[in-house]
Amino acid sequence: MGLQPVLEPHAKLQYNNSHEPISKPKETPQKDNVNHPSHYQGSKYECIDVMLDVFGKEKVSAFCELNAFKYQWRANSKGTDIQDKLKAIWYNQKYIELNTDK
Repeated sequence: MGLQPVLEPHAKLQYNNSHEPISKPKETPQKDNVNHPSHYQGSKYECIDVMLDVFGKEKVSAFCELNAFKYQWRANSKGTDIQDKLKAIWYNQKYIELNTDK
């Protein structure tokens, strides 16, 4: 999931005398709170990659499995159920990635 442009809600097209659009609405990048949350920005290293180097595949795999459980468990209690379910999927996919090439 990459960043997708999103039209600003107040954006309007301008038209010429022939009723053809003469300008495009301004697009802003959509936040990606699942794959690249803003609180993880600012470092050239992904935290999960550093964890793999420091703790190894087995421990990071267990971390991913447990984090997936945590996000699924609390998804309906924070008001961010879709985002939390997507995070659970991300951690499950990372777990699978770490364990398919043993």
